[in-house]
Amino acid sequence: MSRPTFAALPAAEPEALEHPSIVLFGAGEATPYDDGEPSHSADAPAAIRAASLAFARQLSQIDFDLGFTPFPDPHDTRGVVDIGDIDTRPEDAAGNRARIEAATRAVLAAGAVPIVLGGDDSVPIPFTAGFDGHGPLTVVQIDAHVDWGDDIRGEPLGYGSPMRRLAEMPHVTGMVQVGVRGLGSGGAWQIEDARNWGSRIVTAYDLIRGGIAAAIDAVPAGGRYLVSIDCDGIDPAVFPAVAMPTPGGLRYEEVVLLLTALAAKGAIAGLVLAEYVPARDDPQRLCAGMAARIVAVTMGLVLGDSGRTPPRPSKSQKKSGTAPIERGVPRRRPGSSYGTDCVFGTGVTQLGPGLRRGTSSVRGSVTSRHSATRPPFPLPPPHHPPRSDPRPPLRPRRWQPPAWSAGAATVQRRAAGRSTCRRCRC
Repeated sequence: MSRPTFAALPAAEPEALEHPSIVLFGAGEATPYDDGEPSHSADAPAAIRAASLAFARQLSQIDFDLGFTPFPDPHDTRGVVDIGDIDTRPEDAAGNRARIEAATRAVLAAGAVPIVLGGDDSVPIPFTAGFDGHGPLTVVQIDAHVDWGDDIRGEPLGYGSPMRRLAEMPHVTGMVQVGVRGLGSGGAWQIEDARNWGSRIVTAYDLIRGGIAAAIDAVPAGGRYLVSIDCDGIDPAVFPAVAMPTPGGLRYEEVVLLLTALAAKGAIAGLVLAEYVPARDDPQRLCAGMAARIVAVTMGLVLGDSGRTPPRPSKSQKKSGTAPIERGVPRRRPGSSYGTDCVFGTGVTQLGPGLRRGTSSVRGSVTSRHSATRPPFPLPPPHHPPRSDPRPPLRPRRWQPPAWSAGAATVQRRAAGRSTCRRCRC
């Protein structure tokens, strides 16, 4: 299949899934508030897939966000497939919900973990509905808002109401909402309804005071967690491409720590990432890249550490050029003793034959942009060839005061051997 996939993973068809471990699919919208108006996040799945290609061939490298190599064999994707986008239409909200729910059921029936690239925040409603019969579930939401609206503009299934609708599903037995802050969560009655139902609301200030443990302590141990990430739960200073940016929020590292702690405490049953707005991203699509990394980290946590590591390429492979070279691995320029080939502006420096094995452990290390051009080992003093010009070096001129200054008269007197001036005999 020639369609783009997340991180260049294999494509598959929903009706032909053969023992997958993780299945990704996109859903641009579910229930818009304006019939016929495309969602502000309708193009998000395609943008996230495009951004994931930047690290597509690096998945067999060590991932420091995970602490292990998610795909040790570059030719083995460990059962992860991408089935493309669900057909969604802004004028067919009921059909959108039915198709998203059916795709989720098909993935779960194949024994895989579904990951959805949203889409606005109405997508989690049919996505979670597809888990009926696969509970009990604890919903762990990262969001700046509680999303407990009931009927907004005559629509109860829009992106302002997903957590209230999820709480009404019998297979959802718990809810932890992380990163809530600022305005946009509606009236106090919505917060009261959420807490009366049993939702544990962990505000952004609770995270500052207690760290990630403030959220993890509220999650029941040994459960199955359905993770819903609204991108406005992330600090807009690092993720501004959202519809409702709210000051504060989680950093990328805190999102990774939260996901890692969830995988350690129980099992991640699914992920829906919503509310990324490509139209508000920068030209480099850095927010899309961060969203793609969050999805990749979740994939790695679901797969777990296989305990395998990629084999070290042999010397013959290096000489013949058959050693596997991943995208982003810097290469030495021919004829250079050391190089500063910087990949994607990361400051990764590749050393050449001037550094032998065992002399240092800085091969491929990350340096600052100020030191990227300096070799990490001492160089011999520079050798200057003898001058071919026979002229003697110039002597430095002795400083002389200007002729009009008082110092000039003193110099003239001393040169003449006189201690007094001719005018006043001083």
